[in-house]
Amino acid sequence: MGVGVWLLCSAALAQEQPATDQAATDQAASGQVFDDVADSLVTMMEPRWTGARVPHPDEVPRPDRPLARRSLFLPLAVHADASVPATRVDAVLRALEHAYLLSDAAGFGLPWPDGGRGDTGGFDLYLSPTARGADAYADAPLGFAFLDGVSSYATVDPKVDESRLESCVAQALAEASFLSQDPAEARQWRYAYGAWLAFAQTGSFGCQDPVAAQQEEPWRSYVNDGAEDGAGGALLLEALSLPRDGGSGAFVRDVVQFARQRTWQGEDLRASPDLWETIHAVTEHSSDKLPYVLLRLAEDRYFLGSEERRVGATNRGLFAADMGAEVPLFWRTRWSDLPAHSPTMEPEMEPYGSSYAVVDVRGAPPNAVLRVWLRGEYGVEWSMGTMRLDAEGHERGRMRAPPRGDTPRCYLPVQLDEGTASVVIVALSLSGRLPDADYMDENIRTFQLIVDAEAPSPEAPAPAAPTAPTP
Repeated sequence: MGVGVWLLCSAALAQEQPATDQAATDQAASGQVFDDVADSLVTMMEPRWTGARVPHPDEVPRPDRPLARRSLFLPLAVHADASVPATRVDAVLRALEHAYLLSDAAGFGLPWPDGGRGDTGGFDLYLSPTARGADAYADAPLGFAFLDGVSSYATVDPKVDESRLESCVAQALAEASFLSQDPAEARQWRYAYGAWLAFAQTGSFGCQDPVAAQQEEPWRSYVNDGAEDGAGGALLLEALSLPRDGGSGAFVRDVVQFARQRTWQGEDLRASPDLWETIHAVTEHSSDKLPYVLLRLAEDRYFLGSEERRVGATNRGLFAADMGAEVPLFWRTRWSDLPAHSPTMEPEMEPYGSSYAVVDVRGAPPNAVLRVWLRGEYGVEWSMGTMRLDAEGHERGRMRAPPRGDTPRCYLPVQLDEGTASVVIVALSLSGRLPDADYMDENIRTFQLIVDAEAPSPEAPAPAAPTAPTP
């Protein structure tokens, strides 16, 4: 007989004893035992969540803006005060309607109804000064949604530059939608998503340009500590989207929806799966695993920025656009100076950060070999790629060294030809574990490059032609 059943039977027998004062006391005690055992049995049979949790997003009071301009055909409203010109309010409302229609048509999540907050029946955007140009905030958890959700609103700086107004409003709506649909996700992912969707809809990364900032500091993480508090992760989202959905955004849309969850017990929200886990799971079950996605992105980033760099871009869309910034080189050397050792990379590399060096190989004899070693610190995986460029900067070929978890070293022998004028070396740091944007990743390491020249030997005999085996 199980212990729980024995206790239940004992409690039931105790209730049948004569009703004296002592018996009444014993009966009350046994009844409490019965209730406690029943509660324990129910608790043991309930599914229990033991994964990561995060607190609900802070509920921020809405700005006091007495004037509201409502859309005539969509559940939208723009709030302002008397200091904002009516023409600017109208322009913001038109941009909000456009972004809403585009998101709805493409199947992207939209903000939940807010229960009449803001004295309107739809989504509210407030023209109010904000440090980021656009931001999204939570009201309160929803009681009617099956998955976790909150009602939300957004703010946009009324003084944002006219050239960025449409993109800034699209960013604000995207961030509010993301927050409303998945309040457990880290704010860095929300910023990355807002900047990315604004780019997908308008060709501009919202109120600011986080990709330019991310380009200027490529050693930083894309999301966890990325530029503009993670908005630089828009570069990663675009790199994931382009080869999988042709730039429609369907891939990012689906992984964002897949990462949503339902918290059925406890006060804090379930925080797993998050977007890092979802992206890793999707890529792990494809031929294009996440480390190779990251290395290809690190290589492609070299061709962003100036016209001199962009001329060699082989990808369309984002990677052929003028982002106004290019990744810096931490080291340069020439064929005549080989062998050579690079300085130790500074600052140290954050997870998924990249670094760049160039070797000028003009003057190398035909069919010479450039040998490249990477020596990294222990604690993370390292990967390396090389790209051969001609004198005009056009790409002639690539080589990649896959990640090696057992040793922080990479090696590539680069065969040169007459058309190769320079070789770009790309170093990539891979975290020792999958990142989590809710926590700072301490896997920050540095590395050094060693480059040597191997000239072809004229005395070396040509390889013999294969012969048929003797019967």
